[in-house]
Amino acid sequence: MGDLEQQAYILEKVSHLPTTPGVYLWRDKYQRIIYVGKAINLRNRVRSYVQQDMNRSVKVTAMMRRAW
Repeated sequence: MGDLEQQAYILEKVSHLPTTPGVYLWRDKYQRIIYVGKAINLRNRVRSYVQQDMNRSVKVTAMMRRAW
């Protein structure tokens, strides 16, 4: 699966997340937890990580590379 296909697949999954508050986590390819966060709106928060954003911090960009 290419990067664009993978991103489209993940965005499809994100569209089914609730818009309610909750806790989320990111895992690396070995299923180790690399980040735990909380959000008022889970769907929006996770989408903000997945979508390509030029304003994303270096820290978040590095974390997302590990998560893929």
